[in-house]
Amino acid sequence: IARQDSSFELKNGVLIEDIKMDSLSPWNHLPQGLVLHHQNNVTFRFIGTTMNQPWKVKYQYKLSGYDQGWSALSSSNFAHYGKLPAGTYTFNVKAMGSNGQWSLPAEFTFQVRPPWWNNMWSYIVYTLVIFITIVIIFRWRVSSLKERQKKLEIRIKQATQVILDQK
Repeated sequence: IARQDSSFELKNGVLIEDIKMDSLSPWNHLPQGLVLHHQNNVTFRFIGTTMNQPWKVKYQYKLSGYDQGWSALSSSNFAHYGKLPAGTYTFNVKAMGSNGQWSLPAEFTFQVRPPWWNNMWSYIVYTLVIFITIVIIFRWRVSSLKERQKKLEIRIKQATQVILDQK
């Protein structure tokens, strides 16, 4: 696959234009190393063109890291993936021209990161907050028990003094 501007030039005369993703701004060139932060609904839009009967172009695609194999042969020029879990994915698409010859697959790799509340650092912070909360509650409870003990000791001394005064 050779890149020319923002298209993939395929060796058999089929051209696949930019792969575009929903809810993301379009690019002149596909960004390499794209990282999506909790963007788990993605639609790839692609188009294959050929000079000889362009309406007969068929596609197959797969999302490596998600799909088990290639999709069924279709004239549909988009692929939607919803609820993608965090991970690294490679989207592959290939086109078959009207003469039955397949193009080489065009591929695009991207990564979906988990939301900020669902990663290792967040779990460390959660653990620390819980631990600190337990320590604070424990210290508060010990402090209140000591204060109660002092008050009881004072009452005992007062009661003892009353008893001694009465004798």
